[in-house]
Amino acid sequence: MQFRFFPWKRCEAMLDGGIAFASFPYPISERHKRRWNFSQPLFRGETHAFFMEQRFPGFEYHGIKSLRGYTVAGSLGDFLTDRLYTAAVDVDLAPDEECSFKKLYSARSDILLTDRNVGWYLIHKYFPQQESLFQMSRNTVITMEYALAVSRSYPDAGRLLDIFNAGLAELKRNGEFDSIWNESFCPAEDVRKGASLYGSGRGKLARADF
Repeated sequence: MQFRFFPWKRCEAMLDGGIAFASFPYPISERHKRRWNFSQPLFRGETHAFFMEQRFPGFEYHGIKSLRGYTVAGSLGDFLTDRLYTAAVDVDLAPDEECSFKKLYSARSDILLTDRNVGWYLIHKYFPQQESLFQMSRNTVITMEYALAVSRSYPDAGRLLDIFNAGLAELKRNGEFDSIWNESFCPAEDVRKGASLYGSGRGKLARADF
């Protein structure tokens, strides 16, 4: 098994071409299910709006129209980007979310939409002395389940997916999945929010106006 890191667009092309078995994490959306197969869910992700507190004190997300008038940092291949364009929201694209957060910090963009886990992890990683300058919307932009997106043309993909799902179920059963998740993500969130991230199970999956 090999793990390689590529931009989202290239990952999707590799799945479509049968070059890669899978890519993750991808939201399990109807549009994505028409294109790829999916593993059992890995986690439930909550996308929030991140911003710099001093620049926009009191900002809150109240639907996609509330983003008009702001420059929203986006990553190439992000599934939200097309919907932002459709809603006439100004989007500033970057190769990845690391670049997007650097734009946010340097005031080259105003808002960044990303999963809360990923957001606080990257802030903790790249801005450890400036974490208090960042803020996250209380309102959720969208809540979805994320999983392994699996190529339909990769050799023996069905059998490999069955093996993955069986292993994932065992990791969740014996508690090792929770342990890995908390070790990877909770420290970053604890610094700012003091909350556990995985498996909160709050509410239904919400697509909001996305």
